[in-house]
Amino acid sequence: MQSGPYLVSAIVSAYNCERFIRGCLIDLESQTIADRTEIIVVNSGSQQNEEAVVYGFQKKYDNIKYIKTDQRESVYAAWNRGILTATGKYITNANTDDRHAAHAFERMTRVLDTRPDIALVYANLWITETENETWDNFTPVGKFVWKDFDPQTLADACYIGPQPMWRKNLHRKYGYFDVLFDSAGDWEFWLRLSQTEKFLHLNEELGLYLKSPASIEHRDLNLSLIEFKRIKRQYAGRKLRWTK
Repeated sequence: MQSGPYLVSAIVSAYNCERFIRGCLIDLESQTIADRTEIIVVNSGSQQNEEAVVYGFQKKYDNIKYIKTDQRESVYAAWNRGILTATGKYITNANTDDRHAAHAFERMTRVLDTRPDIALVYANLWITETENETWDNFTPVGKFVWKDFDPQTLADACYIGPQPMWRKNLHRKYGYFDVLFDSAGDWEFWLRLSQTEKFLHLNEELGLYLKSPASIEHRDLNLSLIEFKRIKRQYAGRKLRWTK
């Protein structure tokens, strides 16, 4: 493994996810460009023993960074911490309970390398309801086929999905994720970018999503609704400087 600079940095927010973290790290180290991938695990005051698993992987792989905070933080605070230490040209978030096609990072970085006009790429996902299935062996219960990007329709609903990849240098221009959000901070950041930047939908399946009632967006529907309304108020009727 190289020590850097890396092509892509994968940010892993780890909180009470001990049963997922091993599979997550195996999945990321199985990428076809794992030698050009930096993995940054941010443990935000977890009450479980993810740390021991991460330390075990660090003995074998030199591309894993580990950050631990004493206090519980939002997922967006954890992502921001990871991004601030990332050395990759591109950033992606890697949720511990989701998985990727082995060529996912290679495919997405190739698009960003060859399309300097594109700020962010996102792809379709298979859906499973079974924990710790892998891309090579999973039981599909559905599929997320996202809309093609349009800055006007993105304000109606977030269809970027949970596994996008974007350019790290965007954070110098647009800032970081709003830590006051619990589940909609990524949507708000994509909306911030989409006023002037172009995204690209890859109409192919590159990931596996675990459908679970314990996920952030499902465990507190009232809070999710509050955040949805906040974003609608903030971005409704905005004047876009982006043109197709």
